[in-house]
Amino acid sequence: MKLISGLKIKDSMNDNSTLNIIISLIFTYLLYSLLATALQESISGLFHRRADTLYKGIKVMLTDRDLSLSWMERFELNIMQKSEKVLSYIVGLFETKKAVTLHDRFYHHPIIKNYGESNTSRKPSYISSKNFAAIMIDTIKNLNQSETGAPITLPTLRKIINDYTINNPTKTSTVEKENRVVPCETSKILLYHLDHSGGDMNVFSNRLEEWYNDTMDRVSGWYKRSTQATLFFLGLWLAFSFNIDSIAIAQHLSQNKIIAEKIAGIAAAKITSSDADVNLEKQKKILEDIKNNKDLVNNSLGLGWKDSSGKELRRNEFSSYIKLIWVQLTWTKATGFFITAIAIGLGAPFWFDLLNKFVNLRAAGKAINPSGSSISNTGNDIIDG
Repeated sequence: MKLISGLKIKDSMNDNSTLNIIISLIFTYLLYSLLATALQESISGLFHRRADTLYKGIKVMLTDRDLSLSWMERFELNIMQKSEKVLSYIVGLFETKKAVTLHDRFYHHPIIKNYGESNTSRKPSYISSKNFAAIMIDTIKNLNQSETGAPITLPTLRKIINDYTINNPTKTSTVEKENRVVPCETSKILLYHLDHSGGDMNVFSNRLEEWYNDTMDRVSGWYKRSTQATLFFLGLWLAFSFNIDSIAIAQHLSQNKIIAEKIAGIAAAKITSSDADVNLEKQKKILEDIKNNKDLVNNSLGLGWKDSSGKELRRNEFSSYIKLIWVQLTWTKATGFFITAIAIGLGAPFWFDLLNKFVNLRAAGKAINPSGSSISNTGNDIIDG
C-alpha cells in the first residue's frame, strides 16, 4: 500500500511539473501577446486601419467587380488601384477630392463627414446600420438635384437608380460617368431590395440595414485576419529581438522545475483572482498586473541575447546585436522563433482564456496534505503509515 501510494504521489508531482511547464509557456506567450497587441493597436490608430477597412467594405458594396479577370489582370488592377490610392492621398493633401463615384458621394455626405475624427482622419471607424441605410437613401436621392427638396418615395428612388445606372462601363464616356454613378451590379442589388419591400420605405430601409450588416460580418473577418497577420510579424520581431525561443524555453523549464513552479505560481496568483464572469474593468486590471511581471519572467527564463561572457547586449548596440544574432542563430532557434510568432499571433484573449483553464486544472488536480505533500485529489487514495 505504501509503494502504491508513493507511486501515486510521484505521478501527481510529475503531472504538476508538466502542468507548470505548460502554464509557464502560456504565461510567457500571454505577456508578449499583450505587448504585441499594444503595438498593433498603436499601428492601427496611426494608420487609421479600422476606418480604412470600413471604407473598403462600403466601397465593395457600392462597386462592381469583374470576376472574369485572370489572375494577372487582377494583379495589374490591384497595383493600379494602390497607385491611384497613393496619388489620391497626395492630391487630397492640397485640394479637396471631387466626389464622382457612388461610394465617394456616400462618404462626402455631411453626416459621414461629421463622424470623422479630425481633418486628417475624415473617415469614421464605425457607422451603424440604421445610419448607413438613411445616408444611402439620401445619397441616391441627391443624385437628382431636382428631387433634393421633395419627399422621397420608393418610385422616385427606383427612377433615380435607373436614370443614374452605368449600363456599360467599358463604353461609358468620362462625362457620362459623372452623370451616371450607380454601378450596374449595385443597381441590381438596390432594385432587388426595392422589389421585395412591398412598397414600404421602412421595409426597404430595413433590407439595406441587413445588407450592410451581412457585409460588415465579412469586413470584421478581413480586419481580424489583417490583425492576426500584423500580430504574427510583430511576434516574429519580438522573438528575434528578445530571443524568445519556444523550444529553448520549454527545455529550460523542463530542466528547472523550481523556475517552472515559480512562474506557474505567479500565473495562478493573477488568474485565480478572477472568475468566469469577470467584468471587463477587472480583466484589464488582471492583464495589467500580468504585464508588470514581464521582467521577472525574462530574468527567470534567461530571455535576451548574451555574449560568450554572459553579458546581455542592448539593442542600441546595433552592430554587435545583429552580429550576435547571426552567430547564435540556428535552424532549431529559428523554428523556436517561428513557433513563438504563431503563438503571439493568436492574441492575448486566446492565451488569457487558455491560462485560466490550465490554472483551474492545476488547482483541481492538486491537494495539500497536512505534511505538505502533493497528492492526487481523487479522495480514494489512503497513505498507510
